[in-house]
Amino acid sequence: FTGQPAFTADGKMAFITYDAEHKTQLTLVNGEKNYTFSIPGNRLVDMSWSPDGNTLAVSTSKASDYSGRVLESKLILVTFPINVDIPVTYTDVVPEHLVWSPDGKSILTISRNMVDGRYQVNFVVFDIDKRRELPASGFSLTSEKYLFIEPIFWLP
Repeated sequence: FTGQPAFTADGKMAFITYDAEHKTQLTLVNGEKNYTFSIPGNRLVDMSWSPDGNTLAVSTSKASDYSGRVLESKLILVTFPINVDIPVTYTDVVPEHLVWSPDGKSILTISRNMVDGRYQVNFVVFDIDKRRELPASGFSLTSEKYLFIEPIFWLP
């Protein structure tokens, strides 16, 4: 598999592999039950389980095989075992980190882009029930130097 697998407290696991045609495959494991299926994009960016371990948030991107430039990104929500929902498609940013709120009702999406030759890190809350971003709940940091911010977490 590729990238870091994601685990839940009760033992579920998720990981990404690629098939022979280089299509992205997501595998969910719960005990002896395995589910493998295709998801959009050709690069895994991040994935994170909800606090209750029932929903996996996955950020993928589709990059050009020629230039490597990211063409689009997707936020994918997978409810165990295999209910796949793609609530957001991005064309200008890539959600690099997905951080669940302690109550599992929101995800903080953290993305990075260039604006007028400066690095910008964007923090936006995604509402799980409404299946949309709440831009008014977010903020951005801008700098001429590359910004590295980690770890990010919610306070209870």
